[in-house]
Amino acid sequence: MKKNLKEATRQAIHLVGGLAITGYFLYAGRENTLIALLVLFLAAIALGICAKNGLKFWPMSAVLEAGERKKEQNSPFHAPMVFFLGAIFCLVFFQDSRTITGGLLVLSVGDAVSTLAGKKFGKTMLTNKHTLEGTLAGIIFSSIALFVFFPLPHAALASTAGMLSELLGVEDNIAIPLAGAAALTLLL
Repeated sequence: MKKNLKEATRQAIHLVGGLAITGYFLYAGRENTLIALLVLFLAAIALGICAKNGLKFWPMSAVLEAGERKKEQNSPFHAPMVFFLGAIFCLVFFQDSRTITGGLLVLSVGDAVSTLAGKKFGKTMLTNKHTLEGTLAGIIFSSIALFVFFPLPHAALASTAGMLSELLGVEDNIAIPLAGAAALTLLL
């Protein structure tokens, strides 16, 4: 599969999966979502161990092959594990449902859009793998998503905090929702 198509597939999974988690949270509440995420996290660990030992389960193996980056081949299902972990931390460290929703949306929308826009349109490097254009696209699109739940200034500041945390060099699937939710906590 071509590299660009593979990355687009990965980010589509990231976006749809994150929106599904956010929707489930809004429907089922904090405790049920936390349980579901813990089950998904443990399943990702188990599937990663199976994949590393040559055991493949359709459709999970197809999803893995469609979205796995070359550098992740030695640690299958690493990306979903840290994605679920970032969402779990957001649910554990924050109590307000709107704050949690905001953190999850910045992770889902901002991270996916920033990667795709940065790969397609990025010219101005901010770090060795992040571009100004990608970061701005992530801020804009996650601000739009958050605007459904928050006033525009709050949405923009939370999105900016989340997207700038991606530049710190730490695992972005953990940093983004925590930074976005922390900004909303300070603003609300």
